[in-house]
Amino acid sequence: MNVEKEYKKILIILFLVILFNFNLLPINYPTDIYNILEIGFAEYAKQWFAPAGRLVGLILFFVLDKTIISVNMYIVIMKFLSIIISSISIYIFYKTLIQLDKDASKLKKNIYLLASAATLLNRSTYQFFYYTESAIMWLGVLFVILALKNLVQNEKKYLRTSIYLFIAMNCYQAVILFYLPVAIILVGVKANTIKKFFVDIIKNGIIVLINLLLGYGILKILTFYYNAKAFRSTEFVLTFDLILNNFYYIYSVFCDGAHNLNLSYIYTTIIVLSLFLSPNILNLNKRVSILSIWLAITISMLEVVGIISTINFYCGDRIQFAYVSMVGVSLVYFLLYLNTDKEKAINILILIFTIIYLAFNIWNANDITKWHRIVRERDENILNTINLKVAEYEKLQGIEITRVEYCYDKNYVRCDYDIRETKESTQRILASEWVVENAIKYTLDSEVVVEENLEIYSTVFQEKEWDTFNIDEQIKFKENIMYYCIY
Repeated sequence: MNVEKEYKKILIILFLVILFNFNLLPINYPTDIYNILEIGFAEYAKQWFAPAGRLVGLILFFVLDKTIISVNMYIVIMKFLSIIISSISIYIFYKTLIQLDKDASKLKKNIYLLASAATLLNRSTYQFFYYTESAIMWLGVLFVILALKNLVQNEKKYLRTSIYLFIAMNCYQAVILFYLPVAIILVGVKANTIKKFFVDIIKNGIIVLINLLLGYGILKILTFYYNAKAFRSTEFVLTFDLILNNFYYIYSVFCDGAHNLNLSYIYTTIIVLSLFLSPNILNLNKRVSILSIWLAITISMLEVVGIISTINFYCGDRIQFAYVSMVGVSLVYFLLYLNTDKEKAINILILIFTIIYLAFNIWNANDITKWHRIVRERDENILNTINLKVAEYEKLQGIEITRVEYCYDKNYVRCDYDIRETKESTQRILASEWVVENAIKYTLDSEVVVEENLEIYSTVFQEKEWDTFNIDEQIKFKENIMYYCIY
């Protein structure tokens, strides 16, 4: 192995990761940051990680609660670790693919490198850098990649694969869904017969299912122990009702007009299916045609399941990691199954496509995070303005505000009209019901009681509507109570 060349590849990967993550450096503030600031690491772990079944985050936050590490310092450390871990994940994924295609040309190896980066740096994983537990989420991805590496090097060591997936599951559940479609492709490359292909897929499917059930068991134990209600967890994978609801959602969307459906689902599916089917259509396969056709059909079915399982799930971007990654995975499939006697011209075309796709992912991540920074600046300005207004009232009246009651106007929105809407990433803190109370408490820096009171919208604010923040109209006082209407 040429050490100098490997260092260059690692530096290229690191550069791409930093570029992808540029607008979130050196620090960013997700919506739930005020929950940690107000209630602390341990309480946050009980209220958020336990109900989500995220054991690794739960343990880490309990440890952090016993240290002197501040929240800001913690976020910077997690940001640094997420960059390192994601870079390692991409590099190991690349080396795993190269091991399967040892005769690949220099050009093809470069495409594998970019395809590995494009697979893991996509329109879903920008959120893996965004959240306070960013390094934990990327650690989950790393262990999935290690499980895939183990599949290639030691396919019979199922216990090690299962341990890797178990750790990944307890870092962040959604990443485990990435394993099976990639494993199917890798098994297809290694399989000598159709029988071996099916047997290995069934074995790996059982491993994934066992880990999903183990994760579900841990979720139930944690929710029982902490007396919490499960949310954003493995239940979104296993709950039949949610799948039925999403079928209904898709049906209703198309009844109302297909333009209401996020076109990215359609574009992603078209690209993936085209890449999976084209080796068969163009007769470029170097393996048994029946096997490759079955691969295409299998991945296509997983593609549909991916849409159905996540399309109407609120925190869509990061949950859809496995589905969104299918574009990069389909590139990997195309490269692994490409016939060597025709590959040069097509490799150049694939290289161009890969560069364009990776460039789009980097642009998209930076565009979203650019808007994220703008939204957070507005949030800080609003919170500071409210704090000054309260201080002015208390000084003038000689009364301390001990209670805050808030409501929402009739047509309130989570994201401002002039901001690109990407769910949590560009969502206003004070329009996020899971953080608004702690944000107000932390800002006022007191033992103030904050509660939602929908009745004040009519009694205090006369059902008025706003589309921007208006301190004089949206903040009212009565003795020791502050009323706040969120636009």
